[in-house]
Amino acid sequence: MTAIIILKFTWTGFTISFLCISLGLILLILAYKKLLAHLGKGKITHTDFCVLYPLENPNVSGELELYYTCEHLIPVKINILNSDLVFVKNIYDKTSKIGGNIIRCDLETFDLGDYFYELKTDKQRTMKKFRIVKKA
Repeated sequence: MTAIIILKFTWTGFTISFLCISLGLILLILAYKKLLAHLGKGKITHTDFCVLYPLENPNVSGELELYYTCEHLIPVKINILNSDLVFVKNIYDKTSKIGGNIIRCDLETFDLGDYFYELKTDKQRTMKKFRIVKKA
């Protein structure tokens, strides 16, 4: 009869231990999820940024035609920089339209050579290289 009581006591202890370990694991998982949510609060979303597309042909003469897209109304500046990344000219300084935007710039007053065009917002600065060549 004592063997049966010890067996019941052991089974009850095992059940209680199993439930305590399970509860501890559940609490640990919930704390981990809470920590991940807290660390992800300042997460960068790509919808806050514009996408500046490269030129079809980086050798340009006459007119520069830039294309970029934005998913929100964002104040955008587009500048031309020389090969040393020194500001040359601002060609666009407005709030962008949602979706695709095409910006054109006359290059007749620029010298031949390498330049960069940059798109600037409050949160981003993106640059692409192009070269002004003689008209064919």
